Amino acid sequence: MKINVEMLNTTKMKHQHYPCMCEATGLILFLCRIFGIVPIVCGEPTLHGQKCKFKISQTFKVYGHALQASYSVYAIVLPGIRIWCGPTISNTRFWYVMTIGQVVGDFNAICCMIASNIHAEKLCQLFENLATLNGSVTEMRNLKKSIRNFVCYVTVCYIITFISYVYVAYLRSFAVNQVFDDYCDWPDYPFAVFVRGISLIFPGVQHLMVTFLCLAINSKFKHLTEKTDLTVAVSTNMALHTKDVPHSLGQLASDHKQISYCLNELNVCCGLQLLVTTSSVLYTTIYSLYRYSLSSRESVFSNTNERMHYVVGACYRLGHLLHYMYLGRQIHFWYQAPLNVLQNSDLLNLPYKTQQQVQTLMLQWLGKSGNLSACEVINMGPWLLAPIVGNVITYLLVALQFENGSQQLANITAPMILEAFL
Repeated sequence: MKINVEMLNTTKMKHQHYPCMCEATGLILFLCRIFGIVPIVCGEPTLHGQKCKFKISQTFKVYGHALQASYSVYAIVLPGIRIWCGPTISNTRFWYVMTIGQVVGDFNAICCMIASNIHAEKLCQLFENLATLNGSVTEMRNLKKSIRNFVCYVTVCYIITFISYVYVAYLRSFAVNQVFDDYCDWPDYPFAVFVRGISLIFPGVQHLMVTFLCLAINSKFKHLTEKTDLTVAVSTNMALHTKDVPHSLGQLASDHKQISYCLNELNVCCGLQLLVTTSSVLYTTIYSLYRYSLSSRESVFSNTNERMHYVVGACYRLGHLLHYMYLGRQIHFWYQAPLNVLQNSDLLNLPYKTQQQVQTLMLQWLGKSGNLSACEVINMGPWLLAPIVGNVITYLLVALQFENGSQQLANITAPMILEAFL
């Protein structure tokens, strides 16, 4: 009988500590290290049963700095050449939108790499804090499964988008000998288009890391909601005294404070990337729709064969933004869930001492709102959808009217000039 008890305790311990945070973050952190986003690795495997440890890998830190420096030089040189040369005969009509579009996209990729590395220590501590917080084993397993499925989904979307860039580079290769005869045209070479397709992976990996952290924080809030509901139910039924409740109200307040701290750290570490990504997606969406609407006019930089490329690019970037909105909405909902449990509880059936504790806890949580924030400039959520759609439509209409007006002015001015000379 003693052996059976020990076996049961051993089995219970295994279920308690599986899967650990390191197992859930393994794939995400591997991609972050490979693409220079953040050089975090899991610590000693022997500590996984007690507390997952994370540390900064000096090897991948040097590798990440080298990757950032090389891509930064590339991203600065090519736009610098374009700005130095100015509009050329082959790209006069598209020079401004192409230049700004490339600069915005490159800046977004560079920001995702550099900003995350600056906050590498804080991110490492954030992973450890999330690992030490109480959580459900089922939720951790669901988190691991959700991340694996989401990585596969993002990978498929990126491959489709990258294929569209390869296709455009293939089309541009036929025009190399005809148009790209000067170093001023280097930013439009097929190789440059190919590299821009590769650079999309940096914001994509950043997106995976933010997604994992948001889902982990949501799982902690969800577990806290279940504990709050259990605490109120036990107190209401008077099965135990308040001090004997499995999860006391004081512990609930402490857990909520720790999870909220993790959310604030997430906003500090990833706020700048979210802000730059939102601005980049807003402009690149307008840029892609603008180029798509003009792609029926045949030229080297705009033709009907490239129309699908702009649709795929706009959908890929908008997908990132829409998912950030969804994550923001989920964080806001689960942040308020423990408070909603207390508000919906029947306080009259609780002991007087418990009533005072619940009211105190409600006052602590009331008025606070958890959000996925971009440098406290904007809060990610579905409430951004209407302003973004309005801005895209407004600026797209203005750009198209300006383009049509310029074309009509050219058609009117040319005959007048000819008539004056004749």
